[in-house]
Amino acid sequence: MGAVRVGALAVVAVFALAACGNDPAKPDTSPGGYFNVTTVNVNGRQIPCVTWKNGYAGGLSCDWSIR
Repeated sequence: MGAVRVGALAVVAVFALAACGNDPAKPDTSPGGYFNVTTVNVNGRQIPCVTWKNGYAGGLSCDWSIR
């Protein structure tokens, strides 16, 4: 069970870092930002996640209750 948690945390960290990336030379000009829905495979378990990006802000939310 510990390896699953470590793997899940690693996946979340990768997505969190990707959501934080920005390029000041190419700012996001969309007024409401944008959402992306993706499914992450964590040890065979399909976890639905939503990412959000608006300018320099962003976030990640996953439904870990899916079995």
